[in-house]
Amino acid sequence: MKYDEPKRTSDDTYTLIDNPYGYQVNVNSHRPILRSRGSINDLYRRYKAAHNIPAWCPLSDGERIEFERYVIPIISQVRTGGTYAPFPPQCRR
Repeated sequence: MKYDEPKRTSDDTYTLIDNPYGYQVNVNSHRPILRSRGSINDLYRRYKAAHNIPAWCPLSDGERIEFERYVIPIISQVRTGGTYAPFPPQCRR
C-alpha cells in the first residue's frame, strides 16, 4: 500500500487492513463497542487523557502499541460474543 492510497478498514470499521505503519486498530472508528455505547475513538481519547497526553498530540509508537494491546481483546470479544465490553481500567481517568 502506498502512502497516498486511502486506508482500508475492516467491515466492522474496528481494525485497519494493510496499514503502512503496522497499526491494527482504527482509532477514528465511532462505531459503538462498549456497553456504555462508547467507541474506539472514545477509548483512544480517554487513554490519552489517562496518560496525560494532550489531545492534539498523537501517540508514540510504543504508546500506540500499548493502546492496541488493550483494545484488540475488546474487539475480539465483541466480534465473537457480540456483547459490548466494559471500559478497560487502562482507559479510565
